[in-house]
Amino acid sequence: MGNFSFFSEEMTDPLVAFAGQWRPDLIVYPPLGSLDH
Repeated sequence: MGNFSFFSEEMTDPLVAFAGQWRPDLIVYPPLGSLDH
């Protein structure tokens, strides 16, 4: 999950919105928050 390393809290909101549009089936947001914190 190295691609999560450059995600900052600032990107979380737009990223979740973006991911929700093209990957609603894949749960990427919870892991993102867990790895970010």
